[in-house]
Amino acid sequence: MKVSVGKFVVLLVLLWSSLAMAANGDKFVFLSSTIGPIDAGIVSALEDQFEKDTGIRVRHVGAGTGAALDIARKGAIDLVMVHAKSLEESL
Repeated sequence: MKVSVGKFVVLLVLLWSSLAMAANGDKFVFLSSTIGPIDAGIVSALEDQFEKDTGIRVRHVGAGTGAALDIARKGAIDLVMVHAKSLEESL
């Protein structure tokens, strides 16, 4: 479990860095996430803290893993949050 928590912390740091770079002076970034993290409040918590830290808003869309990755493949999103390893490898 400690390894998973460590990986999650690293992921959050990368998330913050990626969002800040993706913002590129814009006032918002786009996030596509699976429904689970949205329903659990994880996305809202991350969005709120990121906006507080940077002043940049995060706009998100909820979708299944396949749909979220398809949106990312089309380049219509700055960041994607999914949890299906077999599908993620194709991105």
